[in-house]
Amino acid sequence: AFLRRHQGQIQRLKENDPTLTELSFCWQHIGDLGLELLTEVLQNNTTLTSLNLQSCNITDRGADVLLSFLAHNTT
Repeated sequence: AFLRRHQGQIQRLKENDPTLTELSFCWQHIGDLGLELLTEVLQNNTTLTSLNLQSCNITDRGADVLLSFLAHNTT
């Protein structure tokens, strides 16, 4: 559901759109699964510098996924 709702933004992330440097998913309730999918998309993105995930229903498990991603992200 998360990917379908935000298909345009996800595609821009996949394509490394240089105009997409900030992205907010505030109050989008993406949850842990959505966050996992988002980190997969972000693995090859080099343009995004700011990501807002406020109030997205992310649990400690999702936070651990994000922390692991950020620890290994070199872009």
